[in-house]
Amino acid sequence: MPSLVTNSFSANTRIKSAQVNTNFDDLVKQRIDFVGAKATLAATQNVVNTDTWTQVNLDTEIYDIGSNFDVATTYDFTAPVAGYYLIVGSIRWQTTKDTFKYITAVALNNSLAVPLIIGEAQSSVTSGLLIASCTDIRHLDAGDILELWGQHNDGTANPDFFGDGNGAQTYLMVILIARD
Repeated sequence: MPSLVTNSFSANTRIKSAQVNTNFDDLVKQRIDFVGAKATLAATQNVVNTDTWTQVNLDTEIYDIGSNFDVATTYDFTAPVAGYYLIVGSIRWQTTKDTFKYITAVALNNSLAVPLIIGEAQSSVTSGLLIASCTDIRHLDAGDILELWGQHNDGTANPDFFGDGNGAQTYLMVILIARD
């Protein structure tokens, strides 16, 4: 991080704009070093097919420091710098069935061949609500893309991703914790 230039001034000293700008620029650079975003689902999203991955259309930002989350078209997060990131994906499934599995995964660079992180939950009630989540710290390169996906095996088109826009249950959160 850049160090701030400190100046000592006596009464009636005029401060040059260059002195102020140097400190301001350094402060801005320090602030840009923080990367963090959390996006959620504004309304319930239908999950059509069983045993098929469905991307969660994360269309509402809770916060996005650095403008790295696309909530308009691709519903994904793009890492602006290389480093280690805390990644949390969570899906609240509604209208679940007893004994079936509900999976949450975070895909790296549009690939679910091997999800970056994955979480699974099994329902124990009929017509219940269930949260499946996954959390990990992973290294990302600048330009890596993360997406939230879900899959179920209950044989129907009934379970949905629950969304209410508040970010408490269905969301993807990504926070840079250490730069390379």
